[in-house]
Amino acid sequence: MNSFHLKLIAAATMLIDHIGFVFFPQSLIFTVIGRLSFPLFAWLIANGSLHTRNTTNYAWRLFIFALISQWPYMLMTRLYDQSFGGINIMGTLFLGLGTIAMLKRTENKIIRISSIIAASIAAQVLHVDYGMVGVLSIVVFYVYRSSVFRMVLFQTMLFTIPSFGYLFLSNTSVPGSQLVQPAALISLLLIALHNGKEGTKISYYLYAFYPAHILLLYLIRTYLY
Repeated sequence: MNSFHLKLIAAATMLIDHIGFVFFPQSLIFTVIGRLSFPLFAWLIANGSLHTRNTTNYAWRLFIFALISQWPYMLMTRLYDQSFGGINIMGTLFLGLGTIAMLKRTENKIIRISSIIAASIAAQVLHVDYGMVGVLSIVVFYVYRSSVFRMVLFQTMLFTIPSFGYLFLSNTSVPGSQLVQPAALISLLLIALHNGKEGTKISYYLYAFYPAHILLLYLIRTYLY
């Protein structure tokens, strides 16, 4: 399985997740399937950072697509809740890759740790999708790329501890999306099958697919459904 195949799976599971959010908000099966998408995107970003000529330019491309995607994303998230829905997943990927760019620039531990903390705080303050967990997931894939055990350990912690925290510490009802978050770890099995090859390059098509499919689902839900 090459990177092209992982991109297709990530896009497909994301689409299923969003179909569930737009048309079947009470059904958790769509959400469970959709949990597989983010770790795949996170790994693809971390892996891509190893092969790009300029990580900073790569990050800024994600930032541009984050801006493009924000309006469709807000339309979709406001279908059932008029409050601010946060920043779309492209913003999360931008922060994660931006952190990797900083890690590449210096070996100073204080600066490296400070960069990770700053990006995590920014993720929470800006309410990017997946929050600090999303940013840290990308960083973990990059930092522990040579240690499968540590990578799996920290990814497991990232996608289980917050869910248990919600379950045992929250005084209100726990969102179903939080309870199924550990399902994201299934994607690690798919990543383990990666053969080290890139395959067909579709990065820009994938970036464009993100806002396009969100806008299409919104239009269908609003005017045809």
